[in-house]
This record gives sequence, C-alpha cells and structure tokens, in this order.
Amino acid sequence: MEQHAEITSLARTIFILIAIYWGFKLFGKYGLPWLLKTFMGYVGKKAQERMRNQGFDTSGFQNPNEEQVSDNGKVSIKKTKSQKSPTKSFDDVGDYVDFEEVE
Repeated sequence: MEQHAEITSLARTIFILIAIYWGFKLFGKYGLPWLLKTFMGYVGKKAQERMRNQGFDTSGFQNPNEEQVSDNGKVSIKKTKSQKSPTKSFDDVGDYVDFEEVE
C-alpha cells in the first residue's frame, strides 16, 4: 500500500512541476509581451500628457537630423543631414608617403 502512495505522490509532483514549467513558458511567450506593450503604451501616453501640460506640441515629433522637403504634389521627401552633403572623396586627402625604417 505504501509504495502505491509513493508512486502516486511522485507522479503528482512531477505533473505539478511540468504544469508550472509550461505555465511560465506560455506566460513568457504570450502574457509578458502583451503586458510590456500595454505598460509602454500607458507610459507613452502619460509622457505626452505631461509634455502637453508643459506647453509642448506633441502632435508631430520629428527627428532633429531630418528636414522635410516637400514638392508641389502629394509626395513628401525626408532627407537626413548626412544625405544632403555628398560623400567625401579620398582623392583630395593628400600625398601618400612610404616610410622606410632606418637602423
């Protein structure tokens, strides 16, 4: 009788451990990303609300390195400062000097 009870309790304990493991695994895969997304949305809304209370316009934040150039149509082109200036050529860097070691 006692061995039957030991085997049953061992199987029950193993089943509980596996269920806890799968529970954490599923929570990490589905629950945690949803929880973080919801939390970050809440924090973002609070930050925008605080900035509006301080007098900032939060309707269209733009990267400070970007300048919006628009044509006479419905097309808008965004160029960064690095795209405005042409890449430097290495031809005008200077002369190449080959040094020799002196003993």
